[in-house]
Amino acid sequence: MAGVVRHSPIINQIDQAIINGVQRLPFDNGFKVMTDFGSPELNTLLALGISIYVALKDKMLAIYLFSLYFVGAGLAYVMKALVQRPRPVVASVHFDGYSFPSGHAITTILLVMLVCIFAQQYLKAKTMQLLLIGFGSVWVFIIGASRVYLHAHFPTDVLASWCLAMAVWGGVTVLKQAYLNRT
Repeated sequence: MAGVVRHSPIINQIDQAIINGVQRLPFDNGFKVMTDFGSPELNTLLALGISIYVALKDKMLAIYLFSLYFVGAGLAYVMKALVQRPRPVVASVHFDGYSFPSGHAITTILLVMLVCIFAQQYLKAKTMQLLLIGFGSVWVFIIGASRVYLHAHFPTDVLASWCLAMAVWGGVTVLKQAYLNRT
């Protein structure tokens, strides 16, 4: 985050190298459609639905899933307001709001985490669990790449979103385990 705030030359070099690679992908219309399926609004509705469904069976797991998603999404929202990194400037493209971190990227990875945790609890077939993890990983990458390809974000916005999601997952998991150890 410090490199982004300070406009570090190394961050700019990393961004440009990744942008150059992603821009070579032949997925213009596909990325436009896929990025809509990774929107924070849709991801939030799905995460809320999963949390409510799980609450009917396991309240503790539902609290964990709800906390994981909404703490992560909330932190991203706060960071976006604090950092206020402008979006990439491309003459033919305009997106509202700030760039860092990517709301699409963080809510997608958080939703995939929820689905994988849910699958681990409720799907007994390891093959299905592994398929979901594999599909989820590819989906996270596709949404992140689509945001860079469409000039909505710098690559470091997406990478920071993924790192933030992993940190939140670790933190919420530690808090859950501490609570379980107390009871």
